[in-house]
Amino acid sequence: MFKTKAASLEATMIYDKSTQWKGTDKAATHVPTVTVTGNTAVVETPHVLTNAHYITALYLKNQKGEIIAFAELAQPVAQEMMPKAAANLTLPAGTTQVTAFSHCNLHDVWKSDPVSAA
Repeated sequence: MFKTKAASLEATMIYDKSTQWKGTDKAATHVPTVTVTGNTAVVETPHVLTNAHYITALYLKNQKGEIIAFAELAQPVAQEMMPKAAANLTLPAGTTQVTAFSHCNLHDVWKSDPVSAA
């Protein structure tokens, strides 16, 4: 199920630290980071979350480009503001590299550089 959800989020362009969203530099607040310890990856996006502008999902792809983990994030309630989006995701056996992805409800999908998971 989460593979279908992630694939639908990628229907638009995927951005990274070197691309601009419609001519505007959004990378600093939209590109996720990933830290791997053992079989757990912590994915974070330094994006302030509000009811109107927030990260909807964080997910990982492995060294083969396969979606291996997905976290759907709830829309913040009115008046609530959070400093970042974060998720702890479990890596399946055999994962040697991961790339993190972050979907913003207004600015599409952003990806990290690949990180070793070995």
